[in-house]
Amino acid sequence: MFEAIFCTIAMTLSLRQRLLNGDSSYGPLLMSDSPVVAEVLAGVGYGHIVIDHEHAPTDVRSGQALLRAIDAADGQTEAIVRVPGPEDPVYMKRVLDTMRLPGGILVPMVETAEMAKNIVSSKLHWSL
Repeated sequence: MFEAIFCTIAMTLSLRQRLLNGDSSYGPLLMSDSPVVAEVLAGVGYGHIVIDHEHAPTDVRSGQALLRAIDAADGQTEAIVRVPGPEDPVYMKRVLDTMRLPGGILVPMVETAEMAKNIVSSKLHWSL
């Protein structure tokens, strides 16, 4: 009984809140652009799903369909989008502008702290 209550409480916290609390989150790397696969995985109860835009056939448009499928599942699974890389700031901005991403984006191949700071500062913008 205690485990069920704990899991329910833990899943009501956002991914960010869970990680800041020192908790873990487990989730798959989605290498498919199938909304059916995304919804089934989200229904399993993972804490997050990483939607791959780096190696998978997913783009911004199919990524939106995957996000809708994840939201349609009965759970608190959050989406993270892995973008192709730091060398395409326009693609990252498209992802951030057109997708609701509670989990955020994952940028591969970031090799220095300065590179990470530049990516973050170039993506900060105010929504109206």
